[in-house]
Parts: sequence; C-alpha cells; structure tokens
Amino acid sequence: MDKLLQSRCRNLLKEYEDLLVDLQEQEKKRLQDTEYSGDSAFKIAKQAIFNQGIIEGQKRTIQKLNELAK
Repeated sequence: MDKLLQSRCRNLLKEYEDLLVDLQEQEKKRLQDTEYSGDSAFKIAKQAIFNQGIIEGQKRTIQKLNELAK
C-alpha cells in the first residue's frame, strides 16, 4: 500500500474523524426524516432507495478511510 496514502488517511481521521462522523449522522437523520412524495409507488420507492444508497455510501467512505489508515 502507498505509505503516503496511508499517512494522509491516518492524519485525516486523526484530525477530523469526529467531524466526519457527525456530518454523516446529520445527513443520515435528514435523509431518514424525508417525507417521500410522488404520484406512484415506484417513484416513492426509487427515492427511498436512492436516499439509502447515499447513507450507505457515506458509511463506506469512512470505513474505507479507516481501512486505508491501518
């Protein structure tokens, strides 16, 4: 693994992990509190799945940073 990438990820987490996790939680809460609207069940389901994808992507980004930092 690239040592520069590892050290950058480690420094990023050391300095900003609490901020990243807090931002992730705020966005997760905002997306989960979203009231879905649409003229069909498909549009509502599509919106819900899209929001869940964003939440999962944010979680995986932080996980990947932790993985690369080790």
